[in-house]
Amino acid sequence: MKALSFQIPNEYGNYLGEILKPINMSKYNWWFDDVESYLKKTENKFALPEDIVPLFTEEINHMNSSNLQSYFEDNTYYLIFADIKAFPEGSEIKMIKTFGEFMESDCELSMLIIDQQYVEIFCKQEEMLQQLYQNAVEHNFENVRYINVENDTMLSV
Repeated sequence: MKALSFQIPNEYGNYLGEILKPINMSKYNWWFDDVESYLKKTENKFALPEDIVPLFTEEINHMNSSNLQSYFEDNTYYLIFADIKAFPEGSEIKMIKTFGEFMESDCELSMLIIDQQYVEIFCKQEEMLQQLYQNAVEHNFENVRYINVENDTMLSV
């Protein structure tokens, strides 16, 4: 299995909307775990502390896919750490912490964003992975590359 690795800018943006653009989000139930990312409630370049709220709240795990897609595309936020999973609609959502658990589960996509800019996407569908790769290139993300899971040092998903 291959995965995808790239870097996003270390700044406010709507990067989840950009990264996930090739995916039909309505086909999946999405889960967000152990995340630290912030939504900017103002259009001002410099936000005051009261203008920043958590991006991922409990409600986001229950948001329908079309609203979720709009939420990611239409808002400005800062991603520090995000652990995002996509399960086929109707399948059981489970806590997944290791690569083995990912491979044994129904989860089809696992995305980690670490230290504001480093993105790794594990994907069971080769075609989806290729679309995500091409999309990352088109968005001018840096250091876009496939990684062989056997050679990856970050095997937590």
